[in-house]
Amino acid sequence: MYLLKWLLGGIVGLAVIWYFLTMYVQQPGRDFSEDLLSSNAKRHALFVFDPDPFYNLDEKLCMSFARAIRDFGFNAYLRSPNAVGELKDREFDLLVLCTNTYNWAPDDAVRDFWRNYPDPQDQRVVLMTLGGGSTARARQIMEKSIQERKAQLLASKEFWSWKPNDEDRMDEKNSEVAQEMVHLWAMAIAEEHFRIHPE
Repeated sequence: MYLLKWLLGGIVGLAVIWYFLTMYVQQPGRDFSEDLLSSNAKRHALFVFDPDPFYNLDEKLCMSFARAIRDFGFNAYLRSPNAVGELKDREFDLLVLCTNTYNWAPDDAVRDFWRNYPDPQDQRVVLMTLGGGSTARARQIMEKSIQERKAQLLASKEFWSWKPNDEDRMDEKNSEVAQEMVHLWAMAIAEEHFRIHPE
């Protein structure tokens, strides 16, 4: 009986800790605003992510993607949802959504940003879903939301902070592997969907 009470108390304690941890990480992150501008820009891309309070994989991967397409003549505007400001009323050739995964669901800040994104029909969108390793459901939720609003989902991928992003490169730092993968992926997207090549 004592052991059962101890186990139940431990479960309740873990549940309470998990609840408050989830509430903490789901709070809007710090404001982030940075532009990567091309000297010969003909296209514009908006990146939206809510900075993770523990890891900055979202920032690293968005920067890697932005640097790649800047070489293809894109101006890249990286913003947290609260820092988009006047940019929300501009038209973009590409919208890159980068969501973290909490409790097997996309983070509230990026999901709410997309729900309120004006005139999404035919908007070209790329989705990056990040997490420790269990990201499939969060990705599916965001993909469904993007498609329901009649946007063009050009590409969607999952990247992980704990689970290896490439099992053939286990001796390398996982975040650096992910950044390289994103850079190559971004180049392929630019060539395939925008029919352009690096300058």
